[in-house]
Amino acid sequence: MRPEPTDYNHVHSNKLEYLFDQLKEYFTIIIKVKELELINHSSRIFSAIFSQMIIAAIAFLFLTFFSLAAGFYISFLFGNNYAGFAIIAGFYMVLLVLLLIFKKEWLERPIQDRMIDKLLENSEVLNKPDEIEWQK
Repeated sequence: MRPEPTDYNHVHSNKLEYLFDQLKEYFTIIIKVKELELINHSSRIFSAIFSQMIIAAIAFLFLTFFSLAAGFYISFLFGNNYAGFAIIAGFYMVLLVLLLIFKKEWLERPIQDRMIDKLLENSEVLNKPDEIEWQK
């Protein structure tokens, strides 16, 4: 016996609705997983930046007080209140000139490399390059 057209459409309509519901649920789960991965990844980046800022602040304080101590000590050795601080200032001027000359090699490239490494830390491209289908 042949099914009625309405029954046939009803059965397929339910299957299509079921399929669409499953696809909708699948994509909802995928979106939530990607959101969680993004939150995890961004929290790692921000924690790395924040910890580097704390280390930089402590290093700045150390360098400031060490420079003052060195300036006073060198001033004591030369017997001149200004000589020690002038020598320390000259050292920082030489360091500044070197940093300006070698800015790309010493600062920009290493920072870029670390940032890229951090951004691609859990990337599928780096971890499973053979399993990814590349578009041609």
